[in-house]
Amino acid sequence: MGRIAIHFHALASGAASWAGALWALIGYFTITTNLLVAIVFTGVTLRSTAFESSWLLGGTLLSILLVGVVYALLLRGCAN
Repeated sequence: MGRIAIHFHALASGAASWAGALWALIGYFTITTNLLVAIVFTGVTLRSTAFESSWLLGGTLLSILLVGVVYALLLRGCAN
């Protein structure tokens, strides 16, 4: 979480506005997927009927699995 905050601060203090910095961060599939997981499972926890769709839960599961597989196979050994 700290790296995301540092990245956001670096973008926002440069030429980009806060909205532009947020838009740049949303462009990362990993960040978007984690945001999706947080929203969907918050809805499931609150027992909202809007989040009971098996398509939504399945799509969320596949997205976060893709993030995990790409990290495990391609990104784990990369230097920061």
